[in-house]
Amino acid sequence: MNSDLTIKRQFLLGGFNSEYTLECEISDEELQMLYTSIILDLIPKEAFEDDCLTDLKGRDQQKLECKKEWQMTGEELLFIAGTITEEENVTDEDEENDKKEEKVILKDKDFTLRFHTKFGEFYDTHVRHDLKIVQPLTINQTLYPKRLPESTKIQALRLGIDVFHCRRVIAAFGFTPIVTENLIIECYNNQLNLTIKAEDLKKKNSLPLQKNELLNRLSVIIKKLCSIDIILDYTNKISQH
Repeated sequence: MNSDLTIKRQFLLGGFNSEYTLECEISDEELQMLYTSIILDLIPKEAFEDDCLTDLKGRDQQKLECKKEWQMTGEELLFIAGTITEEENVTDEDEENDKKEEKVILKDKDFTLRFHTKFGEFYDTHVRHDLKIVQPLTINQTLYPKRLPESTKIQALRLGIDVFHCRRVIAAFGFTPIVTENLIIECYNNQLNLTIKAEDLKKKNSLPLQKNELLNRLSVIIKKLCSIDIILDYTNKISQH
């Protein structure tokens, strides 16, 4: 396990910027558990009940170092890729007896499942983004985020959350929500990489991701999977600055 924290003072605007990173190994089973925990315990319930997010969105599309078919295709909140076992009808031909036999076999099929966000509207001092689930075209079934088929084997996972906070941009325009925090998790080849970025923290020892209790929820998940208390680790590293 490797982790690091950098903290820089904003001399012109005041406050602090921080970036926390964590790298650790994750097993196939833990990767499955991570996905389930993200869906049930980290992403706000309104995402799946109302198909929207308030003051949160997926990270902007960008080119990543991964397989071509795993590249981002939109403003991405969550992405998983792997295989699902499905039944497939095949025909065996017996040329000697001029017979054909139909039978059913089980076949592992590659799939991707994407959770995209798109700007919806500003209201008061908040911003709403709509959530769209992009179903895979390589399998013959619809996937439901909270109950994937038992045969699902997740090989890759990405999570990207941009967090909005209300800030005064120009006095004439008053307060408006802008992105000041980011949470990114990328899991490839049994390696988990986590990054938390925060801007405009009031104090050097202020903790990021307080909206929706994201940091607390995330800490419980990571501690359960990797036996790492990221809040304690973050706090201990503050004293080094």
